[in-house]
Amino acid sequence: MRVLHAVHAFAPEPTGGTERHVLGLATGLQARGHEAVVVAGTTDWRIPLADSVGEHAGLRVRRIHRDDLGYERWHRGQHPGVAACFAEILARERPDVVHVHHWLRLTTDLVQVASAAGVPVVVSLHDSFATCPTIHRLLPDGQICAAPAAYASCAACLGVEYPEVAALDAEALALRQTILTAELRAANRVLALSRSQADRLRPLLVGIDLQVQPFASFVRLRRSPAPATPRPLHVATLGGISSAKGQHILLEAVRALGRPREVVVHLFGRTFETGYAERLRALAEGLQVIWHGHYEYATVEATPLHAVALCSLLPETYGLVLDEARMLGVPVFATDLGAYPERVGGGGVLLPAGDVSALRDALARALDQPEFLAGLRANVVAPPSATELLDYLERLYADVLAEGARLAPAEWRPAAHLHAVHRADFMERLAAGRSSRV
Repeated sequence: MRVLHAVHAFAPEPTGGTERHVLGLATGLQARGHEAVVVAGTTDWRIPLADSVGEHAGLRVRRIHRDDLGYERWHRGQHPGVAACFAEILARERPDVVHVHHWLRLTTDLVQVASAAGVPVVVSLHDSFATCPTIHRLLPDGQICAAPAAYASCAACLGVEYPEVAALDAEALALRQTILTAELRAANRVLALSRSQADRLRPLLVGIDLQVQPFASFVRLRRSPAPATPRPLHVATLGGISSAKGQHILLEAVRALGRPREVVVHLFGRTFETGYAERLRALAEGLQVIWHGHYEYATVEATPLHAVALCSLLPETYGLVLDEARMLGVPVFATDLGAYPERVGGGGVLLPAGDVSALRDALARALDQPEFLAGLRANVVAPPSATELLDYLERLYADVLAEGARLAPAEWRPAAHLHAVHRADFMERLAAGRSSRV
């Protein structure tokens, strides 16, 4: 089969877990004799709208360069020009199946374009983009939002300032959800990455048959060496550094210990939040903190660690870094949100999200009771390989190919026309200065 994967970014541009997963999935399928093509969004915007063709890791990669600034804003998700470009790519590449992993930086009607072109589609929901304009379903007060996307429930997060902007936001949000609901209904299969993600999304995706796929990491890390002595305690965070991932929780917990010099904190990853980087550096003052920068697997494999702290304040849909910690053979102190509780098992401890005191107490116990950490380390189980996932997707792709596309071409055109009319009017009013958020 020839499978086309659509994702919001792709290497060698800066990438996260979703993009690394698509790289592993596409190369894994190609190793099994299938053809893989990647269509990716990019931060390298150009004018006019363009589609560039290249190669990465033996994969054919097409990048769509949007022609508008601010295209990551929630109200600019759908773009008729990108939809037309995607349709042209489908006509040239002629895939048997399209697998949509994300719409960001592309357009929110990828599924409808592919299905209307006669290509069956599988969607993997890597986050909450389809049900939340700010993607993570996290309220300003740090609580998890369980409300459907609508102006009444989303206004606080959207930061509405003026009545006329409120009207525009309500209008744009309703249109966004109409298009994304149509997207999921046009897909042959919609997949969640974990049971917890499926449980959160099912009440918000009424009428959508949401299935849980056997997700797995394509990265395979070697076990890292155990530290030679119980002190100082070496604790690491893995992956991107951001306020939502909660690295500050670890630094605050170490400061609260009363004996912070007995802990060495390893920060693996980079941050693109300037204010957050400054906050972390202030918290790190007087502590033993090693800033490793870009998350390099070889470096983390070679670093002796007592524990990995997964302090995310988000309900992780899967959490690839947990699998990576398990491959390293290192116990975890993980938040009790999202998918972490499904996989931590006896190789770690679950803590309330954002609870500095709970993490401080866990660190104190690790310092005072070396046997506590030794017991956790003995129970760390490496995650399964990606073989089960590849087997599953091969069967799934064959099934949807046999079914055929779900959407007739005429069913897609009204949605595209609706957006074109709305977008012209919406952008005209924005340009007239009725909103300070462009």
